[in-house]
Formats: sequence, C-alpha cells, structure tokens
Amino acid sequence: MDKENFLEKSLTQQIYILNKNISSYIDMYLQKNLTIYIPKLEGSILSYLGKQRKEKKTVTSTDISNHFTMNKVTISQAVNSLINKGYITFEVVTSDRRQKIVSLTPSGQKVIKQLDEVFLKLNEEFNTILKKDEKEKVSESLYKLFKYVKEDKNE
Repeated sequence: MDKENFLEKSLTQQIYILNKNISSYIDMYLQKNLTIYIPKLEGSILSYLGKQRKEKKTVTSTDISNHFTMNKVTISQAVNSLINKGYITFEVVTSDRRQKIVSLTPSGQKVIKQLDEVFLKLNEEFNTILKKDEKEKVSESLYKLFKYVKEDKNE
C-alpha cells in the first residue's frame, strides 16, 4: 500500500492496518531470530514473569490471569504449555491450596534472555526509522490512544 492510499483511510483503518502489519512483522522477526519457537502469549507470560522476578515479586496464577485480562482457559492452556516445556513451575500455597505460585526455571530464564536480546535488536531497528522528535510525537499519540482504549475497556 502506498502512502497516498494509506493516508486516504480513516484513522481507525490506519491503526488497524498498522497493528496488523507490525504484529506480523514482529512475529516473522521473532521466528527468524529466536532459536526456539515460542507462541506470542507464552512469550508475553515469560516476559511478565521475568519482570516480576527482577522486582522480586511473587506471582500467582491469578496474577497472570488478571494481568493479561484474557479468558482464563486461554491463559491456563498457555501456562500448562510453559510447564510442559519446562520453562515454569507451580508451587501450591499451603494456606490456600487453590493458589499456585508460578516460578521460572533456568530454561525459562534462558528463553527470557533470548527474547530480551531479540527485542533489543528489533527496537534498535525501529529506532533507525524515525528521528528523535518524530519518535516522541508518535509515542505521545500512541499513548493517548492506548489510554483511551484501556479506560474504555475497564469501564
């Protein structure tokens, strides 16, 4: 799609097209640059666990479900897949057997390190496209849109 065609679209259409294309590009980039394939949701869960680990926070399965605001079955399937792959483990809380603490295994930590490295390279690539003032304007605009849809979604 050329620039003129893109700019003729409504803002909503532009955002939709951009989201779809960036998402596809990131997926292809990850498949090309990761030594193992990890589905998007599983990678997001691992990244979330890694961030919480750095902040020395304990994470439960409920925390993961709440953070991703997705269907609990979908989250549960992704978590079970990560357990089967040996990237995370569960520890049942003795005071409340329904609660499970989720922990990264050494293998999971390696995957997070690799994800971080690949996303750092991707970020560097994206940073070459826009000038500093353009990046700031884009970031501000994207944040306004993010804030709007996030607030609308939570009501």
